[in-house]
Amino acid sequence: MSYVEKSFYWYLKRMLTSGFKLLFSRKYLPYSLFFIIIISATSILAYLRSQNVQQALELYDFILKLELAVGTGFILTGIFLGKRSSVTQFSFIIIISILAFLGYSNVDPIVLDLLAASSYIIWIAISVFASYSMFRDLFGSKVLGTILFLGKKEGEGSILFAGPIALLLLGDLGIIWYAVQNSQELTKGTIYALLAFVAAIFVGEIIILFFGSVDDVFFTSLLFFLAMGTIRLLQLVLDILLPRTKSSISWTDTILVIFFLLYSVQGMTKKAEKIPDEEIIAEGSWIGQKITMIIGDRGAVIILLGLIFGFHVTQLQVLFGESIILTRYFAGSNVSVAQLGHEIGVLIQGIWFFVLLFLWMFSPSFRKYASPEIKRFGWLPPFEDLVEFIEASKGGEIDWKKELTKFALSAAGSKIISPFKSNQPTFEERTKNFFSKMKQKRKEKKKQQKHPSKDEE
Repeated sequence: MSYVEKSFYWYLKRMLTSGFKLLFSRKYLPYSLFFIIIISATSILAYLRSQNVQQALELYDFILKLELAVGTGFILTGIFLGKRSSVTQFSFIIIISILAFLGYSNVDPIVLDLLAASSYIIWIAISVFASYSMFRDLFGSKVLGTILFLGKKEGEGSILFAGPIALLLLGDLGIIWYAVQNSQELTKGTIYALLAFVAAIFVGEIIILFFGSVDDVFFTSLLFFLAMGTIRLLQLVLDILLPRTKSSISWTDTILVIFFLLYSVQGMTKKAEKIPDEEIIAEGSWIGQKITMIIGDRGAVIILLGLIFGFHVTQLQVLFGESIILTRYFAGSNVSVAQLGHEIGVLIQGIWFFVLLFLWMFSPSFRKYASPEIKRFGWLPPFEDLVEFIEASKGGEIDWKKELTKFALSAAGSKIISPFKSNQPTFEERTKNFFSKMKQKRKEKKKQQKHPSKDEE
């Protein structure tokens, strides 16, 4: 297996297993179990209600308000008591949840809808930003970034894989045009989402053509982040062209929620967590670092779990036609659970693109996070020269062992005498000269083969 393959597998394994182990470590286990029990109970009752089971119909409103109340308890505890002991936090989650449940039993349903919708949108915004952080950690890491940018000089060319990314984004424009032309009706949410994404695509293409070399680490992460939006875009286009029933829930969305929860959890932790003989280290996202400085690691994770409670409640409200704000003012009354998530996801993906670009332009702290220094090994020769050298070595045109030994001895000798003699060529210059000489030798040898001397004849 190559270095690149091993690096990708190592990155994905660390990203997923770190979040899972953190959630089920002693520090977070009570919150995780509480979260799973409430979510599971509500989901089972929602299913039974859809099957018109009488007992489920009677208990459903109760358990839905309870889930929202518990979500409120998680969020408020995380904000105000994030750095307290787990006993204190868990006690206050119970107290706040009970008080919130009693209060929610006597308020207008639109208030509950507003709270759930706010959590729904905030969670999607966090998960979308997490997808950017994922690419930043990929291209900006000391190990993976070095491998992926190997031999690419700073300020040279454009972003990595500029051609495929540019073509993919142009393909997205074609998909959007086809969907608009063939759709029977577009909701407000779909129109807003597609406009935001189209605007981001146009700016992205301009960056690839003219500005990719300005900061290739940041712009590579940013454009890959935008390209990842193709997944949500395709799902939205399918929702437009093949309308689903209101009860349709995308399994892809469920997997993405779990994935970004695990990634966000390990990204929110700013220091190593000790877990059975293993140390899990998370670099942490820019937002995660800011939040954990204020409320602590545990507080940030508790808030994430609380937001997912609200996200889940909104899904169930839409499922049974009980959501007021999002369906009335954004998505339409006949929108499915899946389509609502795709509309908001695509819209926020487009908005985040411009927010990230704005932060990079005007925030030094974000720019430092978004564009970390990586080792590029700029002394490596151009790829074409390296291929030519390898081919010449295989063909026996160049004695590579002899030439590399001469080069190593020359470089070592230069290092020894450099303190006594100024104006010594740098290692990069010496490497460049080495490959230039090899290229010249190969040309001369080919010339001799075409036009042998009289002695050889």
